[in-house]
Amino acid sequence: MYYMGVDIGTTNTKAVLFDEKNNLIDIESFGYKIIKNKDDRFQEQDPETIFYGVLNVIKNLKEKYDLNEKNLKFISFSAMMHSLILIDDNDEVISNCIIWADRRSESITDEYKTNYKAHKFYAISGTPAHPMSPFYKILWFKRNKKNLFMKTKKFISIKDYIFFKLFGKYITDYSIASATGLFDIRTLKWSEEIINEIGIDKSNLSEVVPTTHILKGINSDYKELENIKNVDFIVGASDGCLANLGSNSINKNVAAVTIGTSGAIRTSCDQAYTDEQGKTFCYYLDENLYIIGGAINNGGIAYEWIIQKLFSDDKDYKDLDNRLKSVKEGSDGLIFIPFIFGERAPYWDSSLKGSFLGIKSNHTKDHFLKACVEGICFSIKDVLNSISSLSNGIKKINLNGGIFQSEEWIKTFSDISGIELNLYETHESSALGAIILGKKAVGEIKDLNDFSFDISEIKKYYFNSEKHEFYKKRFELYKEGINLLYKFNKKI
Repeated sequence: MYYMGVDIGTTNTKAVLFDEKNNLIDIESFGYKIIKNKDDRFQEQDPETIFYGVLNVIKNLKEKYDLNEKNLKFISFSAMMHSLILIDDNDEVISNCIIWADRRSESITDEYKTNYKAHKFYAISGTPAHPMSPFYKILWFKRNKKNLFMKTKKFISIKDYIFFKLFGKYITDYSIASATGLFDIRTLKWSEEIINEIGIDKSNLSEVVPTTHILKGINSDYKELENIKNVDFIVGASDGCLANLGSNSINKNVAAVTIGTSGAIRTSCDQAYTDEQGKTFCYYLDENLYIIGGAINNGGIAYEWIIQKLFSDDKDYKDLDNRLKSVKEGSDGLIFIPFIFGERAPYWDSSLKGSFLGIKSNHTKDHFLKACVEGICFSIKDVLNSISSLSNGIKKINLNGGIFQSEEWIKTFSDISGIELNLYETHESSALGAIILGKKAVGEIKDLNDFSFDISEIKKYYFNSEKHEFYKKRFELYKEGINLLYKFNKKI
């Protein structure tokens, strides 16, 4: 028996096939790009391309392994958060897919931050006040594209769109809904107060369903999926929440760190929790299971930026690892503030800028590369400090995300965090999380904690005490640099 997890991400969609012993059998991937715009605040993708990618990866695995309704137990979904698509009365798309990185609603977000409403709505929804939030994106359309706003029947996410295309229903799961800024994470309903603020009602949004909700009967238009049309399709959850589940990080004092295009550190709690200062998010995963933490904009995307600027098309990652290894801790005094694309946690300020501090004439490309890695790791450490107090201290961190295929990245983060790190052999934690959630949906497990992880696949990393003490001092300088530049960044 096979199980398929589909992970709809920022740069690609993956279909990951597992067997009944939870072994990863194969992966199919379909990539796509962000649409270029003269105004870099606009970050959009083509929803049709993403939908085609979903069909493509499922079809390829189906044909490769002769999957059918007898040998494929289910397909379960993971998807990126904070996306927004506008749909008209004819169920036609009238906007691109506006992704989490979009910053067009900066001024509206700042306006709300100056009054009590931003924090009040955060306390209800668990979504921090930031342009990533669909709440602020919809307000932007109301104020700046009034005609388009008035034509819109539905404001939906990319996952909602996929399921509408496949099944003809507008549905969204509690997890994706909890990242919209429109959803009450305690009542598990659309917040009347928040949607009234925009001037829309529940009919303009998708029906909300549990993350274990099952659909069957794919639209007959998709002949390529004909022989799996009655397989169980599990609606699933958001990629961040499922990354925690898929990396065995839903227990007390355990966190998951993901660094892909962006980055995040997350831990779990058994009830909805929001921070008095609004520094962390709180998203729904399952009954009595919420994921709290913070996401950073500048993960792998900032690393790719420095590689492109300094090494052009030279992307030999083994060579890059050797370059990182050749530079001592601290990058000879060079500090990188990695806010190239603004920043989310713990500052939630899209106007922040990146900086290199302490540049000297003897610094080489390798110093800048190493400082970049250290800066991104400091950024994760900054969020770690915010969530540690919420969970009575983090004792262990489970790593996932493609960046952690690099030993030098892991060692650097280990020494900066000062916490035991665990790396699982599979890097597809969101897809595995979708599988675990699916197994609960179909009754194979009663509780998410009943899933058995193969602990033989874990590689452990322990920090170097001397280097950790050194990095603690460097981290304080990093924080001081952010504070000193904060007002200056607002002016440029």
